[in-house]
Amino acid sequence: MNVSPLLHDLPPHLNHVVAEAQSVASNLGVELYLVGGPVRDLMLKRAVVDLDFSVVGDAAAFAHALAERAGGALVAESPFGTAKVAVAGIEVDVASARIERYKHPGALPTVGPATILEDLARRDFTVNAMAVALHGKEFGLLLDPHGGQADIDSHLLRVLHDISFQDDATRMLRGVRFAVRLGFGFESKTEALLRRDAGMLDTISGDRLHNELFRLLQEPDPAACLRLAGDLGLLQAIHPALGDQRAISGNVRSLQAQSRDSALLLAAMVWGLEPEDAKALASRLSLSRGDVALLEQVAAFPSLRATLDEKDIRPSKVVRLLKGQSEKALQVAAALERNNRVAELVRSYLGEWRHIQPMLSGDDLQGLGVVVGPRLGEMLQRLRDARLDGEVSTREDEVGWVREFRKSRG
Repeated sequence: MNVSPLLHDLPPHLNHVVAEAQSVASNLGVELYLVGGPVRDLMLKRAVVDLDFSVVGDAAAFAHALAERAGGALVAESPFGTAKVAVAGIEVDVASARIERYKHPGALPTVGPATILEDLARRDFTVNAMAVALHGKEFGLLLDPHGGQADIDSHLLRVLHDISFQDDATRMLRGVRFAVRLGFGFESKTEALLRRDAGMLDTISGDRLHNELFRLLQEPDPAACLRLAGDLGLLQAIHPALGDQRAISGNVRSLQAQSRDSALLLAAMVWGLEPEDAKALASRLSLSRGDVALLEQVAAFPSLRATLDEKDIRPSKVVRLLKGQSEKALQVAAALERNNRVAELVRSYLGEWRHIQPMLSGDDLQGLGVVVGPRLGEMLQRLRDARLDGEVSTREDEVGWVREFRKSRG
């Protein structure tokens, strides 16, 4: 029996949850295993921040019992035999051991009950297909039926079977995330399968695809993930316009120092694309209306560049040009625009000019004899322009400006 010392390396609060889970498994008479990422990370001496359990039995019943025993709460439950428990400041994923069958590439799987070995055989990479028993006399037994430990030692990612990426093409993007995060390479046959099946990303729905892409963009080094995804042909498979991975990863690297917002980083990916390509990408990813608008504005920003680069352009004109742009789109432009003068104007707008308003209010203007109506709104706008352009600086200046303006208009 290969009893693993891995559990000794869990931090105390996670060991406490494991002990509680062990007791629940004993009470329910089920097999319980620590599986996947936590086992892999323990082997790599990486910090383990959450727990993934596999139950040979009813995961929902186990999750409810664990939440009750450990003073936690059941926060999610799905028809695929999975549940999530919040306990001891962490989230614990619980899943029934299951087999998966795919009716066609890209389909969500049909699941059924399974042994732990059958469950491990359905997983994406060998390094994620290991388990440590947490029940009865088998407590601490390491299950590694596919050579995951050897691949960890070799720093390799290896799929479990030849049609893995055809069954679920999102595994390719997950593989990129693991490769960069762990510093691993793809085993040669796995890389060949990945390149062969890159086009299978077409079988994935927009919602699932953008969720995987957003997860990639939240990795510690999203730019490196995008560079690798591009080298492997995955970006082009998502959309042909994403062919310049050097530019794309460079744009994301420039922006990630300022923001880790997934929507902003996605917008950085379309910087330099034609607006119609950005729109097509947004459609492919089934983005929300707000994210669609963001990508379209970022791609269209170059149409404003020539005007913004006019000699001696006034702040008031900059404000009129940019006021219809979202703050997020302008954050991307400020970070990525290579024309330093234009970029500085965008930063000035974001940091100062958009907030400037006249000191006089509409009531003040009425007190100075301006009649309520369109002319009052026009005057407030012109007064704001005058303030932006440095023509007035005090309240008295504004009063004088209003009187002169009214006199000039009769």
